[in-house]
Amino acid sequence: RSKIRELEGLRAQDFCNLRELILDGNLLPTCHTVPRLPALTLLRLNHNQITSTPPPREAGDTLNGHGPRGLGQLSTLEVLQLGFNQITELPPLHLSGLQALRVLHLQGNEIARVDGLQHLHELRELVLDRNKIKALDATVQGAFQAIDTQLQQRVAAAAELLERAKALEAA
Repeated sequence: RSKIRELEGLRAQDFCNLRELILDGNLLPTCHTVPRLPALTLLRLNHNQITSTPPPREAGDTLNGHGPRGLGQLSTLEVLQLGFNQITELPPLHLSGLQALRVLHLQGNEIARVDGLQHLHELRELVLDRNKIKALDATVQGAFQAIDTQLQQRVAAAAELLERAKALEAA
């Protein structure tokens, strides 16, 4: 059985309406070769050989060589699964450009520090089990606290609604 090692034939102009791309169980060494697919909302790259290597610099890079590259150019992406690869750190993945990202799965990697997620304001699900986490960036801790506060507010509102329903039922 042949496994995909590169995405050379995947050209953005040929797949401009592609919404989901599933490339699980291949031999891809990087996620930075995924072209800018304007409609892509789900990208699954589980069980590949992806590392934390930064994307190569290109002539069109902006912002002093730090423009949207690699994954960062997938601005419509909502779900990204990178489980069971060889990722050791997050900043080289350039996740900050993923403004619509809601779900991020990174389980089964070699991540020791969780950082580089501070710009993912829409993130609602983060899976990090089976890593080697030793530290959380302060911004990540703050995001977890904000989510916890929102959750507590929702639980309190739900409890209040339940009490009202019980009172109406008793009346």
